[in-house]
Amino acid sequence: MMSSEYESLRFAFCSEPEMYFNNLRFEVYSEDDSHDEEILTMYLLSYSASVNYPGLRFAVQKTLMDRRKPSGEVWRQRISLGPVFNSGYAYQLDQQKPEPDADCIVLTAEIQLTSGRGANVGSRHHVVAKAIINDKIEITKRTIIVVREHPRPFLLVNLGLVSPPVVNVRVFFVDVHAQLSEQSTLECHKASFWLLHGGMFTVNVAAAVDFISARVNLVPVSNGTGVRVFDGGIYFGVSGVIRLVLRPLPHVELDKDVNVDVGGILRCYTYRRPQDNRDPIFNPPIYFSQTVRLVKAAGGTFQSI
Repeated sequence: MMSSEYESLRFAFCSEPEMYFNNLRFEVYSEDDSHDEEILTMYLLSYSASVNYPGLRFAVQKTLMDRRKPSGEVWRQRISLGPVFNSGYAYQLDQQKPEPDADCIVLTAEIQLTSGRGANVGSRHHVVAKAIINDKIEITKRTIIVVREHPRPFLLVNLGLVSPPVVNVRVFFVDVHAQLSEQSTLECHKASFWLLHGGMFTVNVAAAVDFISARVNLVPVSNGTGVRVFDGGIYFGVSGVIRLVLRPLPHVELDKDVNVDVGGILRCYTYRRPQDNRDPIFNPPIYFSQTVRLVKAAGGTFQSI
């Protein structure tokens, strides 16, 4: 399996006809917990059941997702089915033995291999599926995933800056959007993002930050022309938005006909993946940039508060 790839794993839970379970639950998870980032993430968990299991074939499937690391990646998904009964109805429909899965509930887990630390070429990692009956673990199955080298690894981040129109021209907003492109085979590690405003504004963060893998901490750059907004990472399946509030400095007064642009720079690192390597080795940094024009209200002027 190569980084960014998806793979479907199939697990079958089977029981004899007329068996009843007061509470049946399933969970599928990545067993590797030795690094700061996930190596395998649980993208999707679903199940299918035959006519032997009344109430399950067309039930609304609700899964619970668990995260355990700052990266925000999902390492485990769970499904609770509640009371389950194998009615044996398929045998009544067909006097001969019905299809092989007639007595089974089949789980399908979609997993994705990340490019995190530890996902080295040739390394082996476990995906575990468990059936929990009446709060006791009854069945455990493991599948081994072997990491293969990607022939053309590359990183591509969709970085966007959006300035929504405002009525109060003394306050401006910039929304920072960041997520990996669907074509990217690598993740952005040791990320840092700077907003460059030419020394014209003070910058603050709006109260709500929707970016689980980013550590937001505003640090002015040394020459006063911008601010470092966040550190962290951008990972498969994890995206985010940070809203910044810009206010002109007291000495700044701009004519309404003057357009004001601000820029953003994102720096990323990627891991090298030699076989049997345990310590992180980084490639040279990769940069992404974007510019946005602040949107003034009609007839408004930039001026100090």
